[in-house]
Amino acid sequence: MKAFRNDIDEVIDNAAIEGVKQIINVGFDLESSRKAVELSGRYPFMYAAVGIHPHDASKCNVQTLSELEDLLKEKCVVALGEIGLDFKRDYSPREIQKEVFVEQLSLAKEMNIPVVLHIRDAHTEVFEILEEFNHSKVLLHCFSGNYDDAQKGLGMGCHLAFGGSITYSEKLSFVIESTPLDRLLLETDAPYLSPVPKRGMRNEPAFIKYTALRMAEIKHLHIEEIAKITSSNAEKFFNL
Repeated sequence: MKAFRNDIDEVIDNAAIEGVKQIINVGFDLESSRKAVELSGRYPFMYAAVGIHPHDASKCNVQTLSELEDLLKEKCVVALGEIGLDFKRDYSPREIQKEVFVEQLSLAKEMNIPVVLHIRDAHTEVFEILEEFNHSKVLLHCFSGNYDDAQKGLGMGCHLAFGGSITYSEKLSFVIESTPLDRLLLETDAPYLSPVPKRGMRNEPAFIKYTALRMAEIKHLHIEEIAKITSSNAEKFFNL
């Protein structure tokens, strides 16, 4: 993304210095997905996820899906995402969002690859679609729903990932309290959602430690335990 265009190598070095061992770089359209694959080729500890974000659903066509399928065959690609529904921004018409979401879910199931879901104000609709597909590995990325949404997702076998917003959201603290440890993952969503004390700054992978610390406080564990548990969960979920 533009936010990292001038210092990407330094950002990755900073992450390594702070103890980050593996990174999954997530695409949101064809261009960013290609670049995620390219960057993964430069760093052996980096993986990629590729997909068409709901914001870009109206730009998706048969050729787009064909190229996406080719990218999914790359060795470094461990998931299809971000995909999903965004009824908060509505940058693409809702029916087109649904069509593209379903097409990508079908592709993920066919290729037996995990999916990373972006959901804004559309948990009910996403769950209805997921019930039809019964895909075995679904990650609710940067979970923003309520307690009932979390329980519905967990009941369907989903994993929940949390970013820096847990350092300032009481609602999410309550959700994390009720989520089993083996379903929790950490993420940055960089350059967005910088955690306290970096809120307002560009987010980057090195800041994941602050999110981990907050999750540890919520779960009444040491940060080393949360780091170990969430890393293990990610390795299993993404087959790293």
